Amino acid sequence: MKSYGKVTRIKSAKETVAADVQVIDIGGVNRLDIYNLIEETGDGAKMTVWFDLGPGFLSSQANPKEYVAAVSFMKEFASKVKVDMIALELEEQNKLLDKAENNMTKLQRENENLHKIIEDSKKRIAQAEEDIKKNLNDQETAQKVLESQKDAVQAVQKKLDDCKKE
Repeated sequence: MKSYGKVTRIKSAKETVAADVQVIDIGGVNRLDIYNLIEETGDGAKMTVWFDLGPGFLSSQANPKEYVAAVSFMKEFASKVKVDMIALELEEQNKLLDKAENNMTKLQRENENLHKIIEDSKKRIAQAEEDIKKNLNDQETAQKVLESQKDAVQAVQKKLDDCKKE
């Protein structure tokens, strides 16, 4: 309806009006007002429309040709609304798809990071195992140096003791 003019809410009523619009098939060159009332139903909405031709409202008895054009107009309008609703649904589904793709990408990145942590940990474990072997060798060498030093200390101690006895 907005393509035909500004849609305004009627004060203290549930209806809206598109005032002073021109629909050639219904009013010809004359301007008309289109009133509508939208009521929510369980599975959608019900729209009631009145066409004010100026001298009176459109009716099937008084304006048969215009009435057929109005029915055609409303069917076309309903079709456009349906297309718009499906387009909105598609947009929402695309947003959900984007969220799912982003979540999948995030999970894949997390999986790669976890695998990298495992590989890094394996490398650190392997390095630690090599360091343990080196440490054990270093301990053996240090033990030999320690024993040698103990022997040296004992030798010097004996020398001192011998010297004191003389």
